Order: sequence, then structure tokens, then C-alpha cells
Amino acid sequence: MAPWTISNETDAFSCTTENNKTITWGNYIDLENIALLGPNKMHTLVNKVIQGCNEGKPWQWNLQTHNKQPEKGIHIDYINKTIKWWSIYEDDWAINPFNALWPGWTLHSKGDNYEWHENITGYKMRDWKQDVTQCKNTLTQTIKQGIRTNPIERLTGALAKQGVDMRVRPATFQFVPSRMEQPPERIFAYLDRLESDEPLPPAHFINRDGEIIPACQ
Repeated sequence: MAPWTISNETDAFSCTTENNKTITWGNYIDLENIALLGPNKMHTLVNKVIQGCNEGKPWQWNLQTHNKQPEKGIHIDYINKTIKWWSIYEDDWAINPFNALWPGWTLHSKGDNYEWHENITGYKMRDWKQDVTQCKNTLTQTIKQGIRTNPIERLTGALAKQGVDMRVRPATFQFVPSRMEQPPERIFAYLDRLESDEPLPPAHFINRDGEIIPACQ
């Protein structure tokens, strides 16, 4: 997670210290590892980053090279004792050690609300037009694949080549491929409008406790 051991700069890490100073850098982020380190060890890491930045090390977000947009981000607030994070794809990180190792702290998911992180750090992290373009490219590739076969058929076939006898319940073979209810032209026309219009706001989302969370929170 440290900026001097960069393995993946697609994540965004930031921290607000007790003296209300916020520092941001990019690197691989794993919420479970942060939970396992606990607040004191994380505080030591943050202080080391701050010291290095004061010495002129190019560790801050604006001095790093970012080849991709971040896909998730975390903010640790030592004033309010909170950890908040966002992710554009899922919210299933293992965080079991948090309650035991971060007593007195609270943990919050922000869904896909990366704009919240931009407001805290002052740095632009994602671009709406690039997001829509990525969506169109993914959809194009998916359509090119055509109707998919039952995944279990591919699995049993691959295992059979390895000499594995895999028996599957008949109900598993009752596979109904998804159908595109709207013609692709209409979908792409809608995405074109999204690309030229104002960005959509962050979505409401359901957290791991089954609660519907408004995007503004």
C-alpha cells in the first residue's frame, strides 16, 4: 500500500491526520490488510509518507503517474475515527478483523460515489466520458461473443480432457441464455446521449447489512 512499493496505481488512498492535514497517494489497496494492520500501524505508515513528501519524494497523488482511473478508494480519518471507501464494481471485501482491531472506529461504504473522494482530496480521479466509453467497449465485446453456452458444459468438457469424471445434476443443464430485450442500436444511442450529457449522480446502493443508502451520505 505504500507509494514507494507501487504494484498497482489504480486505487486511491487518502488519510486525514489529527492536525487536519490530508494526504493522498495511489497504490494497491486491500481493505482487509488495512483492517489487520490496525490504526497505530496505519498511522506509522501515513507519517512515513508525510515525512517523505516533505523531503521531496514524489509520492503524492499529483506527482505520481496514473495509467488508469482508480477503481476503488479508501479514506482514513483520524479526527472522526472513520474509514470510508468506494468501489465501482463490488462491495465484498473481507473485513472481519475490523471490529476487533479498530475499537471505537466506524466503517462505511460509499458505493460507487468516487466524487465524494474527489471532494475530500481535491484530485480528479475518474472521467465520465471515459466511463461511458469503457461501458460501450465492454458491451460491444459482449455482443460479439454471441449467445453463450452453458458454463457447466465448458467446465465438464475441460475436466473430461484431464480425465476427471464430473457428474452434474440434470437441472444444471436447464440453461437459458440471457436475451437482449432492446436492440443494440437503441442501447448505444442511449449511451451516446449519456456521454454528451451531464454525468449521472452516484447511485443509491444496498450495503452489506441490507440497508438502502442514499448516494448523498
